[in-house]
Amino acid sequence: MAKALIFLKATDDNQTLLAQSVHALAQSIYQQATPAEQGAMSIRVMQSLIEDPLSNRLRPDHVCDVSIEIKTQPGVPLSKALEPWQQINDQCQSLMAAQASLALVMREQRWKPSAPQPICYHYLMLRRPDFSPADYADYYLNYHRRFGLITPGIEGYSQNMVDLSSSKKLCEQLNLTFQEVTSISEMHMRDIDTFMSSPAMAEIGPEAGMDESRFVDRDRSRMFCSEIIFSLGDQQTVTDSVFASE
Repeated sequence: MAKALIFLKATDDNQTLLAQSVHALAQSIYQQATPAEQGAMSIRVMQSLIEDPLSNRLRPDHVCDVSIEIKTQPGVPLSKALEPWQQINDQCQSLMAAQASLALVMREQRWKPSAPQPICYHYLMLRRPDFSPADYADYYLNYHRRFGLITPGIEGYSQNMVDLSSSKKLCEQLNLTFQEVTSISEMHMRDIDTFMSSPAMAEIGPEAGMDESRFVDRDRSRMFCSEIIFSLGDQQTVTDSVFASE
């Protein structure tokens, strides 16, 4: 499934105001869409956790304050659903730092489907220079995915391969600064404290990190968690994994 993620950093202490402004814009975009367009897309607005035990960047070097996810059903081009978001600069210009924000288009491999959960984890990963894009995709999708499937305390798990050319175009359309990201690992959970307190994490976490070091430039990769604050449209378009779980 194709989707876009827009990561916005707030100016000063405007995280809450930015989230409210994005919320209002998402409602307006959805309401102005035709019934057929509404049925073919979904929108989620997320606000990054202030106290985030999984973030590997301290404020003010965190990835973003507000995230927007836009999806369309399989077979429906994503580009048309993204066009209305060009309003984001007019609506949120004084509240967001455009030079520190980014937009990415990607292809989602949903390995562990889940009903909507309140917490979403994103890990923006960059490939090591000695790995070609093909090397990276092969190892990430075919081998590293096992860690997401065995991680305790999560309800959903996806791997997202970023489309760099489409991402550059979207950043230009939204007047945001393009930043290269190779892939995004995504996990959905009910409660972050339950996730963190699992005894199995003490073993799986370091092992997953060692495996990442085989192909990921970990020093430039960034992770963080967000709380889902607003959803529109069908959030369960895909109810089964396209691929068999291991």
